[in-house]
Amino acid sequence: DWRENANVILVNNVEHSDSSSDTIYRVHDGKMLDGVGAGRTVGAVVNLSSGTAQDRAVSLIGSVEWILLDFDEQGDGSGDGSGAANKHPDDDDDTAGWKMIPAENLIASCSGTGTKLAVVVSNAADVTGLSRALELGVDALCVSSDATDELWSAVVSARDERLFAVEKSTSEDDPSSTTSTAGPMIQNGTCRRKSNAAVLADRICLDFIRTLSPTEGCWIGSSSQLLALILSENSPSSYVPTRPFRINAGPVHSYVLLGDGVTTKYLCEVQAGDELLVYDCATGLERAVAVGRLKEEVRPCVIVELTTTQDATATQEDIHHGGHTEKVGQVFLQQAETVRLGSNSSSNTDKFVRVTDLKPSTDVNVRGIRTSKDDSRTVLLRVSRVGTHVGQAYTGSVNET
Repeated sequence: DWRENANVILVNNVEHSDSSSDTIYRVHDGKMLDGVGAGRTVGAVVNLSSGTAQDRAVSLIGSVEWILLDFDEQGDGSGDGSGAANKHPDDDDDTAGWKMIPAENLIASCSGTGTKLAVVVSNAADVTGLSRALELGVDALCVSSDATDELWSAVVSARDERLFAVEKSTSEDDPSSTTSTAGPMIQNGTCRRKSNAAVLADRICLDFIRTLSPTEGCWIGSSSQLLALILSENSPSSYVPTRPFRINAGPVHSYVLLGDGVTTKYLCEVQAGDELLVYDCATGLERAVAVGRLKEEVRPCVIVELTTTQDATATQEDIHHGGHTEKVGQVFLQQAETVRLGSNSSSNTDKFVRVTDLKPSTDVNVRGIRTSKDDSRTVLLRVSRVGTHVGQAYTGSVNET
């Protein structure tokens, strides 16, 4: 019996006489209501048939308890089932029927906000993908009472798997369950050039609409979990005039931290008007500043290896078991004297390290013993335990090397 398998009963009619009012949500006029009486609004229904409908779902996050996604391709995303006649002209017909990608996007967007995600599922083949998406899965699967036995079996198995994982995590006191929401840490780390080689790259310069101080920069890197502070070109030189509004940010693939201090974009996605987080390595102050222009050119770039002295997000359990004692990453930067990394080391009065001053480690022979000479320099790093999906931080495992 489907009622025995369901945790919550979802009904379409406003009046319903079932006595189990605490297990009923009602759908009415594009809203989710609890109970069988007047009912308070607990969520919204979004017919996710287009990219614009996904934007509407994102706009609801944080203001409702639940978002119920329906992938009925006849909908227009308004939740009223008014059909495809209202389809937005920018929507791409090639995305009709997409479920997994929009579900992943919304799972990442909902993470840590208090808004839960439910999805109407009509195909057993979709259940596992939705329940395991980004290793987190949607919060609920909504199934019709007349669904096939195959679909009900798949959904019940997915629920049992989720409950088992939760119980296992709780019983083992999984460190990731208590630290996954820990915020990023700014700490000292080291950097060095990986090798003497340089590669050609499509390099991006970020030109801001505000003047940046010599010690201000943006957080940039090849991994969203380990970002370096790349400073402005507001550094005097007899060879080239300063550009106090510019940051030479590196190749198109790199992440840059946005003005909210949480989400990221690839450099190739940044547009004029986007606000990026600007951090001052001398004062520790930060502010959001809008980009006025982007400049892309082919330039030689070097790989700069980044290493934390100890992973600031590691738990005592991690350290006890010998794991997560450091985090290693990299950033590609143009081979130019005007490109600088921020530092607040007491031994570095200039508060920066030029890319062109970095050297790779070298092998030396001391009294017949071959050893490695480390010429690494101290810089500021932003370390995060969580990765990102489409720029949104989420707690699934991400390893970017």
